Amino acid sequence: MAEEPKSRLSAREVAAEYATGTVFDITECAREPVHLLGSVQSHGALLALAEPGLTIVMASANTVAVLGVAPEALLGLPVADLLGAEQARHLREAAAENSENSENSENSENSENSENSENSVAAIVPVQLEESATGEQLEVSVHRGDGLVICEFEPAGDQPFRFSSFYPGVRRALLQLQGARTVTELCQAAVRQMRAFTGYDRVVAYRFDGDGPGQVIAEDTAPGWEPWLGLWFPAIDVPPQARRLYLRNWIRVIADVDDRGAALIPPLRPGTQRPLDLSGSVLRTVSGYHLEYLRNIGVRGSMSVSLIKDGRLWGLIACHSGGPRRLSADQRAACEMFGIALSLQLDSITDRQRAAREAEAQLVLRQLAADADAIAPERLGEHLVADSARLRDLVGADGVYLRLGAMSYVSGLVPDMPGLPALLARLPARPPSVPVGRTWSTQRLGEELGELAHLAGDCAGMLLVPLAPGGGVLAWFRGEVSRTVRWAADPERPVVTGSRGQRLTPRGSSSVWQETVRGQCLPWSDLDHHVAGETYRALLEIAARRATALSLPDAELAILAEEDCAALGNVTTRRLNTIHGLALRLDELLNSLLEYSWLGGADPRMTMVSLDDVLDDIEELLGTMFAESGVQLHRPMRLGAVSGDRIRLQEVLVNLIGNAVTHAVADPPRWVEVGYEDAVPPGAVQPVRAFYVRDNGIRPGPEGAGPAGAGLTISRRIVERHGGRLWVRSVPEQGTTYYFTV
Repeated sequence: MAEEPKSRLSAREVAAEYATGTVFDITECAREPVHLLGSVQSHGALLALAEPGLTIVMASANTVAVLGVAPEALLGLPVADLLGAEQARHLREAAAENSENSENSENSENSENSENSENSVAAIVPVQLEESATGEQLEVSVHRGDGLVICEFEPAGDQPFRFSSFYPGVRRALLQLQGARTVTELCQAAVRQMRAFTGYDRVVAYRFDGDGPGQVIAEDTAPGWEPWLGLWFPAIDVPPQARRLYLRNWIRVIADVDDRGAALIPPLRPGTQRPLDLSGSVLRTVSGYHLEYLRNIGVRGSMSVSLIKDGRLWGLIACHSGGPRRLSADQRAACEMFGIALSLQLDSITDRQRAAREAEAQLVLRQLAADADAIAPERLGEHLVADSARLRDLVGADGVYLRLGAMSYVSGLVPDMPGLPALLARLPARPPSVPVGRTWSTQRLGEELGELAHLAGDCAGMLLVPLAPGGGVLAWFRGEVSRTVRWAADPERPVVTGSRGQRLTPRGSSSVWQETVRGQCLPWSDLDHHVAGETYRALLEIAARRATALSLPDAELAILAEEDCAALGNVTTRRLNTIHGLALRLDELLNSLLEYSWLGGADPRMTMVSLDDVLDDIEELLGTMFAESGVQLHRPMRLGAVSGDRIRLQEVLVNLIGNAVTHAVADPPRWVEVGYEDAVPPGAVQPVRAFYVRDNGIRPGPEGAGPAGAGLTISRRIVERHGGRLWVRSVPEQGTTYYFTV
């Protein structure tokens, strides 16, 4: 029978303590280095081994109880003296299997940042000590971390876990996950199955709102456990450093919140004078704040399994028991496998939903483009907004605003037209703050406008994409959605200190705080932003097609100019030559725009591309340009091969090299160099391997500015479609370097 949770205080006592208590400084929780706490849960023991001899350099204080030998007697010994040569060989092999993963580990000297170092995934090795205090068979989890081999010993129990008996339940659970059609349905199936095969009393699926609070979206509980479904929990419940560890380690088990733990001896890692980094440890103790939190909600044992989507911590499967509960290493491995499978299925469902909505949006955009071909140019904006239901439905908006040149068009719920210019001027969503074609949104338009909040009218949210540097814009608006949020704790006072000295964190249905949220719309999703960007590209393609249809062919224009020039004076002839040149430039620009619209929708044709062969072709193609301009092309190294679309990558290099030739210095030597080196992208800290095109000319524009002009804009888009970045570094009087990654 499931043990019901026991609260330390009655509900009335909790309420009294909370009402009279003082606010606790929550920032202490966020600052705590939870990976450097220096102790492990006492049901197991830890040994840290130094290579190459696997010498014991650190040990937990409880090795007598677990291994039968005092920690002081173990320090300095080869682990073979404890386990025997054969079992020491097993540990060495397990460590060697993880060596590839640990090669990239960062043994940071800064203990505050060392939780970011890479630790290898633990391998499980069965070990039988020849002489131990208990005579129990042990399981050892082995991983590399902080420059050492970390071995964590746990009793296997009287009936060691066998995956063969556990697998049918896991398989049934995975089959149920595959049948889920929505995220909520998936999570409900997951918590039901997780509780069935682990025996915990409460299992909930908890989804984070970005880096903020989280909500329980599914639960399965034993009788007597209060329901949490739908409750929101403050962000501080899972502080940032804990979220980073959840992202790295799929599973975390706390066997008993009242366990005092076993400290490491010596307390500081030899040679570094800082605590051992336990980021990858399965026995690592947790924050005292978190243990108190669990006690105050009547939980004695817990397990958390990470849900990871697109490389980010999406949520957790949280398991609670009313009494102590320890899982074997194999049980943890099975739960971790379940979490990975659940994350993959989560990806599958969301990707399927995204693909279906993208297909619907593309169908609408194609229809809009087809209809536009039959509309007179001066009526294009009016036509698009007149049938605004389709345009609004693309992103689930209540109103739409379109500005093309000097004309503005609105439909549905929008702010008052007279105030729209002031509203837009107040927002950061305009070039160059937000480049043309990029999107910006807010679900709190009134807050964004500050003292000009009245300009928003009844609109609470806005999604915007600039169409042109001169002020062209497409914006969608949403009205307010008033909703009641049920918090498991007062979000303004999630932690208080009472007269008993406890930091009380009341949670659950008996401690619900209700908050009515006003002045907000439903959040704009990543997919909304994607569809808005696709709408911009569709409008760009419409404009490009219209411009192409209205322009004269270059040859025809040239013939007309030659026929008329004989009868005209020199001034008129020069003007016609200027028009001819502008027409040629227009043709180039139109081709670029059409290429740009192609880049928004089609996938690159990916093959292995030799950039050296591409550069050979470019050198031959631009040979005349180099000769006439007196510019030398320097190739100090071979570039090698990358995966990409050969034609598009050649276009990038042609644009960048041609641009460099144009801006090379006037006096010799004039050169352009193409190669690769390690460079730090804007906004980044770590360098990456990047290709470069460098010249010794003087380039206008701020340091780090992005590419300007059609050719460079096309290049940036091509690079982005290949998963890379393009940026520029200019040094006064020395030259300019364009970097790009693929």
